[in-house]
Amino acid sequence: MADVVLEHLRKKFGDLEAVKDLTLKVEDGRFVCFLGPSGCGKTTTLRMIVGLEKQDRGDIYVGGKLVNDLNPSERDIAMVFQFYAMYPGATVRENLAFPLEQQKLPNEEIRRRVKETAEVLRIDSLLDKVATKLTSGEKQRVAIGRAIIRRPQVYLMDEPLSNLDAGLRAVMRVELKRLQHELKQTMIYVTHDQLEGMTMADKIAVMNEGSVLQYDTPETIYRRPKNLFVAGFVGTPTMNMIGCSLVRSDEDLSLDFAGFKIGLPPNVAKYLTENLSTSELTLGIRPQDIGISEVKTTYDSVEASVDVRELVGDRIIVDARVDGITLQVESDRRLSVEVGQKVWLSIDRERMHIFETKGGTLIV
Repeated sequence: MADVVLEHLRKKFGDLEAVKDLTLKVEDGRFVCFLGPSGCGKTTTLRMIVGLEKQDRGDIYVGGKLVNDLNPSERDIAMVFQFYAMYPGATVRENLAFPLEQQKLPNEEIRRRVKETAEVLRIDSLLDKVATKLTSGEKQRVAIGRAIIRRPQVYLMDEPLSNLDAGLRAVMRVELKRLQHELKQTMIYVTHDQLEGMTMADKIAVMNEGSVLQYDTPETIYRRPKNLFVAGFVGTPTMNMIGCSLVRSDEDLSLDFAGFKIGLPPNVAKYLTENLSTSELTLGIRPQDIGISEVKTTYDSVEASVDVRELVGDRIIVDARVDGITLQVESDRRLSVEVGQKVWLSIDRERMHIFETKGGTLIV
């Protein structure tokens, strides 16, 4: 087992700076996801760790050892790619055995490890089948098996489930998390799918334009996003982002936006007064944190009109319009509302996020 430390990594492709001064520590035995949109630098970072790309600047340590000048075979890292390939004509047993044969291990050791790995991945009944004739899910298990059978220090996975259908992805998410827990080894997993990151990872590095914008637990990233990008990228449905302004009345501060006027608690008002350098603010509020009802339930509830109603499993997603602004609201499916109906919205003050509009930094 080993930790992975990245210090001030930089990588350019022509004029494009794919990775910008990236510093990060993946602790020993942790499951960490690099999460972000396509082109954000997450795969390039993974390829630099394994040695398939050479960084322009910065250092990479694996298990406390500087690996900058080591080739991929010397770094003791296994990688599973998005597009997995089976050796033509070879059985599952032969696919699994190949990495060990390259290491010139004794035949008995190879047989033992192949059997153990196949049992862990639940493909022991497939060992004598030709690997190219397996289903996509079975092939993916074989590809993962070829990586783990070597028992490297670190596992890297580059969107390994993206080619599977939704049902199989859900199964494999559980299996990969179970596998990492059993192996107790460091795993770095690249994905653009926030559901994979939020359900599998111990920690998530949210990336955009070559930089890590936040590195924390899934719960913290969801509840306390550091900026507008993280807040908008993580969470389904997406967080509502609304331009707002601070209004002072006597000694009180309130937020005004879209027909709402929300008084701020004294501690929040004091913090904003002392630290705010701009009047351009954005309020972030998740759809789950907006109450919706057919009658007015609180003194500061605001009337809205239902534009869209979507049934998603046991939940309802409602697009409600207030003063020309549309807010997405998530509620229990038992809520009986129809398109065009008037409803009342109320915001959970304990769940609000206030950001600087320019720069997008979280203030409160």
